Amino acid sequence: MLYEQRELDSALAYHQQALAIRKKEGSGVAQSLDNIGRVLWAQGKWDDALAHYQQALLICRQLLGEEDLHVAWALKNIGVALQAVGDLTGAAEHLRQSLVIYEKFLGPNHPNTQSVRENLASMEQKNKTEKVKPNLSDSSL
Repeated sequence: MLYEQRELDSALAYHQQALAIRKKEGSGVAQSLDNIGRVLWAQGKWDDALAHYQQALLICRQLLGEEDLHVAWALKNIGVALQAVGDLTGAAEHLRQSLVIYEKFLGPNHPNTQSVRENLASMEQKNKTEKVKPNLSDSSL
C-alpha cells in the first residue's frame, strides 16, 4: 500500500523491518529482499535494487531448486534490472531462463510467460535496431 502511494521512504523502512523479522523467523527472506528491490527500483537506485534481486534469487535457488516459479520471478526481475542499466547480454540470459521455467510450469499463454516473452522480444528488437543504425556523424554520408 505504501509503495502504491509512492511513499517510498516509508515503504523502504517497512520492508527493511519486515526483512529483519523474517531473517529471525527463517522464512520469507527472499520475498522481503524482492520487496526492498522493488522500492529501490522505484527510487531510481537500480544497482541497489539489482543487488537485492540477486540475493533473492540466490535464496530461492538454495531453497527451491533451479526450476521453480519463484526462481523464474527473480530471474525476470534481474533481467529487467540488467536491461535498464544497459547490460543487454545479462538481461537476455536471465529473461530466457525465466521464460523456460514459466513455459514449463504455466504454459505459453499464461500472462507471466507472455510478459517475459514480450519483454525479451522487445529488448532483442531494440538491440538489433541499434546495431544497424547508420552513424550520422560519419562524414562519408
